[in-house]
Amino acid sequence: MAITSIGQSGSAQVSQISSQDETKSLEQKKQALQKEINEINQDKKTTETDKQQKIQVIQAQIQTIETQIQQLQRKKTEAQASGSEQSSAGSSKQALVRQRVDIEI
Repeated sequence: MAITSIGQSGSAQVSQISSQDETKSLEQKKQALQKEINEINQDKKTTETDKQQKIQVIQAQIQTIETQIQQLQRKKTEAQASGSEQSSAGSSKQALVRQRVDIEI
């Protein structure tokens, strides 16, 4: 990873990585719930009424997860905007001292 300006926001990067991990985790939960719905639909022993009740509960959980994912994406967008503002401000302040710093990690 190359840091191209002195004023780049480290907290925005950490926040972005954290939200990516959280989003990935939520997506996995969502997939597991969808798989559970498929299993319920294939279950021959459960009555249609019971299937529908179980599926409604799971669909509500999926809806909650989708909302959480949307909120994380919104936070990510806000963090990126904030990070780029901080980066611009920091790099313009440091432009007199150094043009660029490359750090390979």
